[in-house]
Amino acid sequence: MKKTLFNLALILMALSFSWAETQISYMPSYGWYNPRILGMGGEVSADPDGFSSFVSNPAGFVGDKKVDKETGEVGTKKEFTLFSLQAAMIANPFQAVDMAGSMEDGQDSMSAFVDFALAQLEENGMGARTDLAVASYAGGGWGIGTFISAGTMFPQSDLALATEGELTVDGVFEIGYAREFELPLFDLTVGGDLRPMYRMLVPLTADQLLDGIPDTSALPATYGFGIGFDGGATLEWREMTAALALRDIGHTKYMMYEAPLADVGNFSSGAASDIQYTTPMSLTVGFGYEPELPRIGWLVDMSFVASYKHDLLIGLDPLSYYGYTQSSFYKSLHMGVETKWIDLIYLRAGLNGGYFTAGTGIDFVIGELNMAVFSTETGRTAGQTSEMGASMELAFRW
Repeated sequence: MKKTLFNLALILMALSFSWAETQISYMPSYGWYNPRILGMGGEVSADPDGFSSFVSNPAGFVGDKKVDKETGEVGTKKEFTLFSLQAAMIANPFQAVDMAGSMEDGQDSMSAFVDFALAQLEENGMGARTDLAVASYAGGGWGIGTFISAGTMFPQSDLALATEGELTVDGVFEIGYAREFELPLFDLTVGGDLRPMYRMLVPLTADQLLDGIPDTSALPATYGFGIGFDGGATLEWREMTAALALRDIGHTKYMMYEAPLADVGNFSSGAASDIQYTTPMSLTVGFGYEPELPRIGWLVDMSFVASYKHDLLIGLDPLSYYGYTQSSFYKSLHMGVETKWIDLIYLRAGLNGGYFTAGTGIDFVIGELNMAVFSTETGRTAGQTSEMGASMELAFRW
């Protein structure tokens, strides 16, 4: 027994030494520009509502509780998403409308776009992303889904044409399970999930995007695999919910390779990266409230959410964690409200690290159309460097 413990200690020491000698680079956690989440302030762990559970709190796989307005019986909603297409633009949407107007007034389309792009790179940051979900199910305790994402992002920079950005492609399969326990005073739900992921990163500059790239196949690419683990719990008492969510438990590490873009599909031709790409574990503490509205319940349903999300850098040194920025307290605060009118129209609003967000949507029985306008803090503290954008989702779900 002592020999086993001694060998285990040696292995742990070797792993620690290897970690210390390896350059550690920040990898953002997998997520979406989902209009429902963004419209409610960017975080809904206390009200995951089916599809949102995949990127917020796996406890939501049990299903959103619904009260039958005729019988008063309480049940859970099982939600199947046949197809969800989410598209996001990182740019000031109001200035984008002005650009479209100038094109209608006769300004050259390419000239108007270049002027708009340069202004966004200097003032806001610029990018676009598409997220596709196919055959995703959440309810009855189970969550299973397949997701494909691709996007190009350029941060704000005073040197617009020299701004360094990145093309990111993700392929994710997620499976999870949650179970509800009825306690004397509370209902406790506990859940977890497993996320095998493929990710590819291709560095770009703004002038490449605007001028065109003669040979895209020669671009350097970093690609590989990682497995993420998430856990979550909710505690419900009457109309109130307390939530706890841990994402990327133990820090998600990626096994990455480097090769020209043309050789990405051939893993034997890639060289193993000497950089350890790592997503830090995060903790979210949330609170939700869904008031009963007996007199106007036929007209509107309402829910409030508030949360604090913080990275747990256990075993990681933020000073040597390349590309990572520790968030301040106010940047990590999220609050939002969602109302659904006559079981048809959604109106949403929130605060995302101090910035206002808003959204709307329509439920057309076999699907939803959702939209949101939002701002996100990209600096360390709230109010330092905002990044504005808009997102839309067309989903067929029931």
